[in-house]
Amino acid sequence: MNPKIIIDENLLRQIFDQESKKVVGICMKRFEIHSNPEDQKKAIKEALYENLRNLLDMLLLNKEAINLTNTKSKELKNGK
Repeated sequence: MNPKIIIDENLLRQIFDQESKKVVGICMKRFEIHSNPEDQKKAIKEALYENLRNLLDMLLLNKEAINLTNTKSKELKNGK
């Protein structure tokens, strides 16, 4: 069973704000690079998937870097 993760709402908003600006910039660059609509669509789709995977990795793999709290470890310490 995967433990629950608790993250402060303000931190989550900050992360999403920062990452959304980054992915929008990447997508806009793809419009500049590709003139063919099919190439644009493909490049933007790839950029979105890649950045969302990176966001998930950042949240799940770098817990200490963004101060996430694992509720399971708290429950174990409290004897639950």
